[in-house]
Amino acid sequence: MVIFLILLLISVIHIAGCIRIKKPAIKTFLGIAGGIWMFFALICGWFVFEIDYKIVNVDSSESPDGTHELYFQQVGEPDWPFGYTHARLVLKTGRTTIGKYIFYIANDGANTSPEDWKVAWGWNRVSTVVSGKEQGDRQFILYFNGEKEEHQLKTQYGMTETEKYKKNQRVNDSDSNQSINQKEENELQVDEDGYPLSEKYQAYKQELSAISKFIGKDSDFEIEYRLSAKAYPYAVISRETDSATGESKELHLILNEQYDGRSEHEYVLEEYHYAADGTESASVNIVNFYLFDCNTLEVTDEHINTWH
Repeated sequence: MVIFLILLLISVIHIAGCIRIKKPAIKTFLGIAGGIWMFFALICGWFVFEIDYKIVNVDSSESPDGTHELYFQQVGEPDWPFGYTHARLVLKTGRTTIGKYIFYIANDGANTSPEDWKVAWGWNRVSTVVSGKEQGDRQFILYFNGEKEEHQLKTQYGMTETEKYKKNQRVNDSDSNQSINQKEENELQVDEDGYPLSEKYQAYKQELSAISKFIGKDSDFEIEYRLSAKAYPYAVISRETDSATGESKELHLILNEQYDGRSEHEYVLEEYHYAADGTESASVNIVNFYLFDCNTLEVTDEHINTWH
């Protein structure tokens, strides 16, 4: 947007000079230069509009009585390279907008699709559950009187982490021709932290613990070992809660599944902010990256806070 405004200002200055100056040669030069700058300003403006402001109707739903309609829309393009997708819900009756909710979806940098939402109509409201590849389900309620509510659910695409984990394991069972019943028995075996007892996940757990100690986490906080929606290991290593507002800040240590080191694993330390109702209240901040040597068990501080 700043570049667009600068280009537009330069073009306006040239065109104004073309109008005010009487010398033909200078007048012609300024006119041509102003036209060129204006062309680039328009190109830049079009690019900014497509990236940040263009509204795309992803899907829509009509109330059973036909008096209301809810639109699921994407705003601009997802943040590059794998950032948030900006979206909004618009509730209308006829041509009148009676409710609007703007939010973001952690969808691995992908565009939204009709599969990312589910709609349920009530007599005085419409409830929508929005899903993403890298977030839990979020429920948005728009009332016909203009009021709005938002809730963070403990599911993703309608499934709990346990259900997703079991589903992924069943797929692996069919690929490896193993017995589903035997596999389900193995899935139910977890340690005292509720973490899978398989050799692979226990190794990840030891790595998370070692890096947490290397960082020097709060000794009073008990590490919470978890699995992401894609069954990748991560741990919550600290949590600070404001007693007055209920807002909290957490540090998550997450396996970087895209790192392709043969004898090393890479982990990223990220900072999450949550409102009192458990919803994310700010963008995720990358704090640092750490390498874990699987042979020597040594931890290396990479002193990097950007994806690389």
